[in-house]
Order: sequence, then C-alpha cells, then structure tokens
Amino acid sequence: MGTAEMAYKVRELPLRETLRTRKKHSQQATDQYIATAESKLSHGQTTTDVRSFIVKLLKEAKSQGKSHIDLVSGDIHRQMGLKNRMPMVCRAMYQGLLPSDRVLHTTPSGQSSTIRIRYYLKSREP
Repeated sequence: MGTAEMAYKVRELPLRETLRTRKKHSQQATDQYIATAESKLSHGQTTTDVRSFIVKLLKEAKSQGKSHIDLVSGDIHRQMGLKNRMPMVCRAMYQGLLPSDRVLHTTPSGQSSTIRIRYYLKSREP
C-alpha cells in the first residue's frame, strides 16, 4: 500500500464516523421535533402514551388468559379520545410489533383507522 493510499485510509475512517455521528444527531433532533409537535397537537398525548395504552391492553388480555389480541388503530384512537392523531397511533402500533406478531390488515399509507394487528401474548413479558 502506497503512502497516498494509507493517507486516504487514515482520513476515511474519521470521515465515516463524523457522518454517522451527524446522521445520529440529525435523527435525534428529528425525533425530538416530532415528539414536541405531537405533544402540542394531541393535547399532551404522545406516541409514548399510545404505546403505554397498547401495553396496558396487552397486559389485560394476557391476564385474562388469552393467547393473542387483535387491535385496530381506529378503536385505540377513539378509546384514547384523540383527534386527528391516526399516524401517531399507527406508528405506536407498528413500534410494538414483535417478530411473532402479524399485521392482519394495512393500507398503502400504513396510517389508516383500519390497521389491524394481532399481538401474540405468550412471547411477551408478564
């Protein structure tokens, strides 16, 4: 390997790390912006709140001895009293998926009131 090639390799690594760091910080800033916007638009309800609500539903179903539960995005949206927050609900539903879970119905946008996901409860923590 020549001197020029070695110099390139030495410079390449920090550049890659710098780009990865920038991308990571950019994603964190984007996530923070989305969380802040959701909080303001949904009167304090965030994706984390929706995920917590879903976890509560899963725990209740598991305590009743069910092997699975089918959740529909429109039902969650209505039960939580949300207005125009369907993308947030769908995002929370998808984020809660485990490999064993199944999307029973979706739409091209993936953000509809008819999204239906079957969550299997045996593979979840108590």
